[in-house]
Amino acid sequence: MDYAAVLQRLEVGVVLQDATTRILYANPAARRLLGLDPDGPLPLLTSLDPHWDAILPDGTPCPGPEHPVPVALREKRTVRDVVLGVKTRQRAERVWLQITAVPQLDAAGEVVDILVAFSDVSQRVGELSAADANYRAAINAMGEGIVVIDRAGHILTRNSTGQQILGVAPHEKWESRRRGRVFDETGRELTREEIPDRLALRDGRAYRNQVLQLLLAEGRRVWLRINADPIRLQPDGPISGVVATFADITQEREAVEALKEERSRLRLMSEAVPGVVFEHLERANGDDTFIYMGPGVLPLCGVSADEVMRDAKAFWSRVHPDDLTRVLAMRQRAFKEGLMLDEELRVGSDASGWRWARVRLSTPRATPEGHQVMYGLLLDVTEQRLTAERLRAAERQEGLGLLAAGMAHNFNNVLSAIVPNLERLSADAPDSMKADLHDAWQAAQSASELVRQLTQLVRREAEPVHEPVDCLSLVADVISFCSHTFDRHIEVTSRVPNTHVLVRGRRSELYQVLLTLCLNARDALETTKAPKLHLALTRDGDHALLSVTDNGAGMTSQTMQHLGEPFFTTREPGRGTGLGVAAALGVMRALGGELRWTSKLDEGSCFTMRIPALPEEHPAPATPPPATPLAKPSSLAGRPLAGRRVLLIDDEQLVRRSLKRLLERLGAEVVEAGDGAAGLTLLWSRGDVDAVFVDLSMPEMKGDEVLATIRARTTTLPVFILSGFVPDPDALVGATGIITKPFTNDAVRDALLGALG
Repeated sequence: MDYAAVLQRLEVGVVLQDATTRILYANPAARRLLGLDPDGPLPLLTSLDPHWDAILPDGTPCPGPEHPVPVALREKRTVRDVVLGVKTRQRAERVWLQITAVPQLDAAGEVVDILVAFSDVSQRVGELSAADANYRAAINAMGEGIVVIDRAGHILTRNSTGQQILGVAPHEKWESRRRGRVFDETGRELTREEIPDRLALRDGRAYRNQVLQLLLAEGRRVWLRINADPIRLQPDGPISGVVATFADITQEREAVEALKEERSRLRLMSEAVPGVVFEHLERANGDDTFIYMGPGVLPLCGVSADEVMRDAKAFWSRVHPDDLTRVLAMRQRAFKEGLMLDEELRVGSDASGWRWARVRLSTPRATPEGHQVMYGLLLDVTEQRLTAERLRAAERQEGLGLLAAGMAHNFNNVLSAIVPNLERLSADAPDSMKADLHDAWQAAQSASELVRQLTQLVRREAEPVHEPVDCLSLVADVISFCSHTFDRHIEVTSRVPNTHVLVRGRRSELYQVLLTLCLNARDALETTKAPKLHLALTRDGDHALLSVTDNGAGMTSQTMQHLGEPFFTTREPGRGTGLGVAAALGVMRALGGELRWTSKLDEGSCFTMRIPALPEEHPAPATPPPATPLAKPSSLAGRPLAGRRVLLIDDEQLVRRSLKRLLERLGAEVVEAGDGAAGLTLLWSRGDVDAVFVDLSMPEMKGDEVLATIRARTTTLPVFILSGFVPDPDALVGATGIITKPFTNDAVRDALLGALG
């Protein structure tokens, strides 16, 4: 076949160009389409000559290096069906050509020459130009950027919005923008193959709403939301390209990032606030939600902030049922009347325990949609409430203690008249009356012990306590007493160390406290089938622990809250005064110790005395004689105070009369005064008084004032204070001695003889 003749007759232009793109051969159709001389020699033209005027179908210029031949030469591949509008010096009118360039390679893979075929598609382009103009106007008017990419990944077309988004000039080749770097939302840099258009080409599926960051070469960062859809000419046909749309969401993302930063600052601020900051929204339909809830809600309510923001019921379910109705009603009232809300409520659960929180809500703010927004703060006020409750309990106990002290004062005055008289009568009465008088004296002693317990509630010792007490011996004495006097069915056991444990205090008081705890335990064991009472002594560092444990009835939490209050008792009338534990607390406070207790209903109780201990090397005191509940009445023999004159100052006539009889039986002359001022007048006017007895609690001028006045003139005159309760021992440092009401004959006699010699 004569191929040259065939080429001469073809209506398709055929050109052969060498590796420099110089035209070596052109058939007649090619010469005609390119405007070359049909019969003359070929000009020394190349595809890179600047006189070529070529444009793309969208009207943008196509520079020489981007013509099909240079691309085929550079990339060593066939470039097919590229449509260009070409105009040369030889041809004034523009002709539209569909061009295919095929490079011929040698054995080394280098381009030898390039065969180019092109046909005139001007008529077809003209027919399509009107529709294409409408199409391009439509896509250029879109608010999103649009690109069409061929199977090889080359951009075929783009709209003006995309150019604006990326800052590409209208005639700039877009591939140059690939110099930019692409990152995902987390900031991870993506490779070219991980970009959505490439992914759509590779696996043939659409990618929707992919958010990427594009860092352009000039340093500008653009946030894009991208959709990439593969193009198929037939539903099940091969992928011929990809349509990608993208929207500039930079401002939106910057706003989101600013909001995140603001939220982060709010979170940090809310964490620094001593409470839980929140934002609450109630919608117009009545539904509510927490837009924001601080992280502190978890330790307060036992539910996380994320759970609360997902579902408001997660928070409301943690409000105590007794408080929920009240708080919701107050919230509705606040919405309706535009009020601030400040309430206290319990939050938590039965399992984890309830805590008290104070909720403060701002004045509601209405939104354009008809919703109501409130900002609030939750404060954990559990400790404040407990502190306030403890303060109220302390004030109540102090008030009851002062009441008890006042009652003790009055009882002491009465007993101060009874006890000495009973002692005197018992000493002088015939044998037939001694038994009856002794019973009366014992009753008075029991009343005196009750008064002593009353005074323990608020008592401060007049003198520092220096007596070392051996707790080992103390436990042994109490065990002995319990074993001999308690019901035989009660199993009494003990656990003590093999060395002495010493504390500083008064043995009689510690004995009474420990015995009181055992007596209370005995009463709690009355209905127990296998009653057990256990005493334990241990040393815990620098403290001694004395505990009494029983397996009796136990106590409710409500009972334990009131335990230690004066006159509080669970026993029926006539079986207790409610002063035992209260008095024990007073003794422990005076020693710098404390009394603790635990209990479970129907399981038993444990009371523990915690007392500062002396060093282990401290020598143990001598073993005291066995404790006796009551001493026997004494007799007054002789007149050891004959010739002595005593001034007696007391506002209670019964006390003065009883004490006067006692002093006169001892041989003293007694001068009386009913108040402090009168007593001082007598003292200064007579000048022959050997000793003074003055009551501490008197109206107008009290005993400590009388003492101070006397000491201002003389420091040698013996002055004895009469009192059942000394609230401020420091005010009585100048006293010769304190005689506790109700006093005994022996106490008065021994005090006077010791002072007067």
